[in-house]
Amino acid sequence: MSVPSLFDAPLGYLIRHTDDEQALEAVQNYFQWERLGRVICSDPGVAMAHLIMDTGNVAAPHLSVVLDLSQFSDRDLLAVELLAVQYDGLPTVIISGAEIADLVERGGIVAVYLIDEGVVFVPRLGELHVTARLVRVH
Repeated sequence: MSVPSLFDAPLGYLIRHTDDEQALEAVQNYFQWERLGRVICSDPGVAMAHLIMDTGNVAAPHLSVVLDLSQFSDRDLLAVELLAVQYDGLPTVIISGAEIADLVERGGIVAVYLIDEGVVFVPRLGELHVTARLVRVH
């Protein structure tokens, strides 16, 4: 399995929601120079989502709020489905405090890549709870 580099464009990013000021600033700084397609968040992640929207680098003019991302049983496939519908071909950001983003610590960012073997989740900010992993998509 080939792990993508920092220079490869991801489908999008999963961010685990936090209210910690330092972590919020780190997330906002991470996206300061990256063009993004759209931002999707669960209800608790709205404040964090607005920080990303405020960078001026998000192509979609409106924030998408999904009230309960934890209701979905297969979080990996949900993430892939949401990320695969890009806005203007740019990466999508999903912010959730639910299990969909439990790959990383609160305030952490995981990049999601589609490769020949399936989908790979790679840490970009914060401590990872698991190693980079592959989910096969049929």
